[in-house]
Amino acid sequence: LIDIPVRMIQSLAGLILRGDSYPNFNLPGRPALGPVTGILMLIGMGVAIARWRRSTYALLLGWLLIGLIPGAWSARSPNFEAMAMIMPVVFAFPAIALQTLHTIFSQITHVHERVRRVQVIAFTVAAILVGNIAWTANDYFVRWPALGDVRLNHQSDLGLLAHYLDTTRDASPVSICVTPLASEAGPFDLSNDQLLGYFM
Repeated sequence: LIDIPVRMIQSLAGLILRGDSYPNFNLPGRPALGPVTGILMLIGMGVAIARWRRSTYALLLGWLLIGLIPGAWSARSPNFEAMAMIMPVVFAFPAIALQTLHTIFSQITHVHERVRRVQVIAFTVAAILVGNIAWTANDYFVRWPALGDVRLNHQSDLGLLAHYLDTTRDASPVSICVTPLASEAGPFDLSNDQLLGYFM
């Protein structure tokens, strides 16, 4: 129980500093949010804490606090699988930050600069979205699938074999030899060679 607050902080830090290290669910160490979005999340959290008496912000903070508890009970921290509950509210905080910054700039700028202010904010949001899309696509569609642990856990060699058998133009007969399986064996307890037998 003493470690729970520490693990909750580690889970929260995993959103912007060092993320889940388990390769089945994440590129090891990759935080859930990019640097700019992470900063906006912290600003949004600060705004929510300052306005905690309002029911909307109290709900968001309560959701975040309760949602961190499953990750705190996990054997590893941060654990993005256990933190799935907080992901919707996590992305609400950057939006709160942007709305607050827009309000502040509205108060310190003249009315005739409103169009320019809206353009700057729109460009900033678009740049954040494009940057996050590019960063995420590279990490999860290029770097993550190339990891040895990921390829092993997802039986990529079986996928390559199946792809070869589906696409080859070689008319020669194909033989796949496998060892007999015990009737009680489940698909998640089998090696790759045994999985071939499971599908035969």
